[in-house]
Amino acid sequence: MDTWQVLAAVAAAPRKRPGPGDDAVGHRTVDTDTGLWLVAACADGAGSAALGRRGAEVAVRQALAWLSTRLKRSRRAELPLAGLQHAVDRALAAEARRRGVTVRDLATTLVCAVAGPQRTWLAQVGDGAAVVQTDETPHWQMPIWPDRGEHVNETQFAGDPRSQWRCAELPRAHALALLSDGLLPVAVDQAARQPFQPFFTGFAGELARRDVDELRPAFEAFLTSPRLAERTDDDVSLVVAVRRAQAGADVPA
Repeated sequence: MDTWQVLAAVAAAPRKRPGPGDDAVGHRTVDTDTGLWLVAACADGAGSAALGRRGAEVAVRQALAWLSTRLKRSRRAELPLAGLQHAVDRALAAEARRRGVTVRDLATTLVCAVAGPQRTWLAQVGDGAAVVQTDETPHWQMPIWPDRGEHVNETQFAGDPRSQWRCAELPRAHALALLSDGLLPVAVDQAARQPFQPFFTGFAGELARRDVDELRPAFEAFLTSPRLAERTDDDVSLVVAVRRAQAGADVPA
């Protein structure tokens, strides 16, 4: 059975440090009758929201819980987008009631990936990104383009019934990455509307060959590095995952 190597971390924008920033990430593996699945999520709380970071945490936690439960209960290879959206929106509404605030105070983007033995699903709302390398091609793909709106810092958020969630179904993934919009300037060729291949191949190649614990310090240091801060002034979050069984053979150098 395949296993997954996963690195995940967040870092606040330099101007916010030593605070935690407004991003959140999470991942888990789910063992089902059809095999082992990876579920991962990345959220970016709105900078204009009073409790954006809390909204990001709630969205990630609820997405992982709902997707994991769905995988365990369903024998059909499908993941209904409407169910995920409803679950996340409901969790944000409950958190808003508990705190005596509006859902807008918890506004957050969200991007999710579900990677199984045969298929891969992506779902997102807002301007995060999911990048995938599948059985069909060695090149990294971004099936859903980040929703950046017509104006600077404009996007859609979970919890807002007017927001448009988008999804994609792909072949089996060898590797995948989720990132918040703070990393788009260094990870995406926005003119060509494509992932920057060396960025993702570098991380995935190392993760395929080396252990997570060995790589984690350098991975986290990259997200707080002065070099990265020169390219982006936003919070950054990144999840990179590689199938262990594919190490060396399926992740091109």
